[in-house]
Amino acid sequence: FAEGDCARLRALAAAPAPGGGAASPGGGRAALVELLCDPLLCGDPREQLAPPPQLVASAPRSLADVRAGDVFEHAVVKNAAPFGLFVDVGVGSDGLLHASELKKRGSGRHVPTVGASICVTAKAVDINRGRLSLALHPVWCL
Repeated sequence: FAEGDCARLRALAAAPAPGGGAASPGGGRAALVELLCDPLLCGDPREQLAPPPQLVASAPRSLADVRAGDVFEHAVVKNAAPFGLFVDVGVGSDGLLHASELKKRGSGRHVPTVGASICVTAKAVDINRGRLSLALHPVWCL
């Protein structure tokens, strides 16, 4: 919910219940509204859980600046899907680290989780489609 939606919901929760009964303070409706309007529970919490990586002055600033072979040492896993991981490398578009790349590395035992900082290499860039294909860097970055 947007902040305006939460304000309207809070006002409705404080209003008398239909049928003439008074709304109980801290009752069911008010508790439900607070739960729905909790910033960590509504919307997409990934931004709050894993902020975008800090960019180095010489780092690419946009997808158009990325070249195959570029290494991103502090990329952040933003989302996991059955076919791979979406990784924020700091250029405004998340790249895809395909599941086959994880299997190549033999890292099936240790798949990075959402919020993890990993080291990836740009494999292919498609500016027209806004896509970035990633591979795990051959050597884990520290």
